[in-house]
Amino acid sequence: VSGNIGVHDGLDIGDAIELVSPTGPLEARIAAVIPDFVSDRGSVILGRRLFERRWRDHLANYIALFLKPGVSLRQVRRQFRLRAGADAESVSVLSIGELVARIDDAIALAFADLDALQLLVILITLAGIIDLVVSNVFDSRNIQATLRTVGMTDRGIVRVVVYQCGVIGLTAGVAGVMLGFVASWLWVHVAYPSLVGYVLRLNMAWESALVCVVLSTLTAMFAGAVAGVSELRAFPTQAVQVE
Repeated sequence: VSGNIGVHDGLDIGDAIELVSPTGPLEARIAAVIPDFVSDRGSVILGRRLFERRWRDHLANYIALFLKPGVSLRQVRRQFRLRAGADAESVSVLSIGELVARIDDAIALAFADLDALQLLVILITLAGIIDLVVSNVFDSRNIQATLRTVGMTDRGIVRVVVYQCGVIGLTAGVAGVMLGFVASWLWVHVAYPSLVGYVLRLNMAWESALVCVVLSTLTAMFAGAVAGVSELRAFPTQAVQVE
């Protein structure tokens, strides 16, 4: 049986399943649970002879071939076209890799605009981080003025501000990755099977997540450096009087 039957009906290997056929009920035991996406409600895979006998149906629209070592798919295509003649055009002979690539292309076409949406979300997030960092720097101007008054150099103050903003950006990036992982897990393992029916496997893009964390950290540090330098242009007494 397919994996979504196991999830929806709570069935596993060794459990009995009753099927309705034209010749009467058929009770069978599950030999394996496999990933299969033919149906959102689930699939039951039976032996062909058993299917013909119980369902009285000998037609087929999908045939899986396992090639012997040394036999290429090109040879199979050539032999099929020679034997099928004019009917060969109505049948596709594909390898598993080609079938997966065709499905992947269809999915990519359906989500063609997703990259633009991701870029928009990244830009909005970075703008929010910059606004948070700059506000934090301006709110702590009395501390910076005091440090400058007691003798800390401008470079030292900017370095402290940059480190502080880097921690803010790093925390924001890590929190975003954790939130994204939890939301993705809930969508793949809970929402998607309930709404669509298929059971999927979650593969996180950890490389992209790491890039986002580094990008948020560097953006916060750069914004902090710019805000810190501009803030230190004021005299210490003026900065303290503002507070």
